Amino acid sequence: MSGPKPTADDNRPLFTQFAALDGFLGTEQSAKLLEFALDNEAKFAPAEVASPDSASEIDRQSRRSWQFQERLGDIGQMFRQTVRNRMVDLFTQVGLRPIDEPTIELSLAAHRDGGFFAPHIDTYGDGTREYTQSDRVLSAVYYFHRQPAGFGGGELAIMPIGGYAPPALIEPKHDRLALFPSFAPHEVLPITVPGNAFADARFSINCWVRKSRS
Repeated sequence: MSGPKPTADDNRPLFTQFAALDGFLGTEQSAKLLEFALDNEAKFAPAEVASPDSASEIDRQSRRSWQFQERLGDIGQMFRQTVRNRMVDLFTQVGLRPIDEPTIELSLAAHRDGGFFAPHIDTYGDGTREYTQSDRVLSAVYYFHRQPAGFGGGELAIMPIGGYAPPALIEPKHDRLALFPSFAPHEVLPITVPGNAFADARFSINCWVRKSRS
């Protein structure tokens, strides 16, 4: 699954390229990742939001999700290595030029009942984050969850740049990786989780490939 290439037609809104790759980690690794998330429920806390001119803070009007508060350890190393092994292909999928010696930033999130993330771009707030000497270039969202899914909604909406058109939607299927340039406007549509059990959440690894400023 892939999205349209940008068009030069001034009468049409521009969409950046995007893609959705199924079976990204495979059955064994995706199961390990789900087990890790479920075993560490107590280490999740409400996610913060960064803006260009303020420090990160919890803002339930623009984002409702839960974020893992510690290092991802071996799970993170496994995910980073999988991304590195496919780096050229991932960049090519969305029309970006691969970069040398990238830094890979990861965050583990859980969206429960009522979860969402209002429209934003991923290049906001870099100065308040851990990685202050590099910039986000490629964004990727890896979805994983119990099967059958215990939630509804939660699609990733990729928005056009300029003009108006309905957003392109990427369904959060288990073991799917969604890709788009970090400057692309996007949002997470509202999620319903009947009973609101943590185990039924829409889990994701949010991944940003970063380019050094030096």
